[in-house]
Amino acid sequence: MLCPGASRADPVLGKRGMRTDLALVRGVSASWTKALSRAGAELSLERAREEHAEYVAVLRQCVDAVVEVPAHDDMPDCCFIEDCAVAIGGAVLLTSPGAASRRLEPPALAAVLAALRGAPRRVAHMPALDPAARLDGGDVLHTERHCFVGLSSRTNAAGLAALRAALGPELPGGPASVFGIEVPGAPRPRPLLADPAPAPQTLRRLAFSALGARR
Repeated sequence: MLCPGASRADPVLGKRGMRTDLALVRGVSASWTKALSRAGAELSLERAREEHAEYVAVLRQCVDAVVEVPAHDDMPDCCFIEDCAVAIGGAVLLTSPGAASRRLEPPALAAVLAALRGAPRRVAHMPALDPAARLDGGDVLHTERHCFVGLSSRTNAAGLAALRAALGPELPGGPASVFGIEVPGAPRPRPLLADPAPAPQTLRRLAFSALGARR
């Protein structure tokens, strides 16, 4: 999860008054082998933790501060923290993931956000906005001016509407700058499997791409 443009008033984040990007990551659960997967291949906890550590190391080169949230052993998918919270400007939306098994993950992040110095000025909870709304943060892409939401098997129109209401005001053009895109049958990202890890340069390219190639 990336919180762009936070204040650097916190000594952990750097010098006061300068722009910073704060990223939240979450460790790989001990129950990782029970995580959701469509690949039909065995999931490797050891490999997942190795790849996650490499990812965090690259991420530290791309942003000003990384906060590591401990994994929860009863939440196999918790390392995919980006699905549970979307940050735009000074606001964060805690989502309601499409998979019912992941619905306890976003509420657990509320206390983490509240404990941060320079915490988001506003945190919205999707279930409170619309109990029928479903949204995976991985289906969301936002730039400084627009936000694009893929309507997938895990993100519905109600989720799009809730995000538009909660985070749209943070964009220069307001809620009208949030667009939904139909992606029927869109493949999900491949999970970390028991096969060899991608080369470090591949991880670097993925991280830079995900963060808008800030470097």
